[in-house]
Amino acid sequence: MDLNGLRYFHEVVRTGSIRQAADRLHVAASAVSRQVAKLERSLDARLLERHAHGVRPTEAGLLLASRIGQTFRSLDEIRAEIDALRGLRRGSVTISSVEGAAGGIVPLAIAKFRTDYPLVEFEVKVDSAQQVIEALLNEEADIAVAFDVRPRKELDIVARKKRPICAVMAPTHPLAKRGTLRLRDICRYPVVAPNTSFGMRHVLERAITQSRTALHPIMQTNSLQFIKTIVRVGGLLAFLPIYVVGREVDLGELVAIRTSEPALNRAELHICVKRKRRLPAAAQAFLDVLVHTATARDAS
Repeated sequence: MDLNGLRYFHEVVRTGSIRQAADRLHVAASAVSRQVAKLERSLDARLLERHAHGVRPTEAGLLLASRIGQTFRSLDEIRAEIDALRGLRRGSVTISSVEGAAGGIVPLAIAKFRTDYPLVEFEVKVDSAQQVIEALLNEEADIAVAFDVRPRKELDIVARKKRPICAVMAPTHPLAKRGTLRLRDICRYPVVAPNTSFGMRHVLERAITQSRTALHPIMQTNSLQFIKTIVRVGGLLAFLPIYVVGREVDLGELVAIRTSEPALNRAELHICVKRKRRLPAAAQAFLDVLVHTATARDAS
């Protein structure tokens, strides 16, 4: 059975689209279609069926996809062990991260790591908190970085870094000159919030419940960059960890003010791995650097 065809099929199942799979594999969509068709002929079974938004695996396709995933993970582990024998000259690390950390500690840690191991390859997937953890548990990522991860028996949280959630606003906002803010003060103004796919949104909702305050965001989004922009130009107020807006605060574009709410001040960024999984040598070495980077930095 053609390993290339298996790899193409695996990517189609992961993305749910022949076009997206082709983009990730850097080949033409027609090449992916031909490889999948060849695989179907060799197995004498239909593996994919089309629907309105792309393709999905048939029952036979699901069976094959599950076995392929296990095979590719085993091959990656073998390659990683061989790389370890060579003194970690090569290898690969896959990181699944929420948006804020992908713009903060993750690139800093990668830059540090590459000074010693320049040939190690990285894939960084940026997603919602829920999808970040699912990627880790499905072994599609070696390491996960997410906000306020809920305890699960399949997870090990290897590092925690306190990242208080602040009230963020433009310097011209009526609250921008205040010292510490209460939720009841903030909730009098229009608020934009990350949607419920973000761990920080759940922290915010717990704080609101504990303070017996009502908050009704006039806008929700899955983009932290959009929140920062609309706060800066649209006069809205948001709740974000300081490390997400550190650059804008330093430039004087935004103001971040701590609140008096204990739940917001106890919020944490978590670095996680899958429990009982032996990480490839490169991933384990990078994990050590990432943990040190996260715990050594202050609030950025």
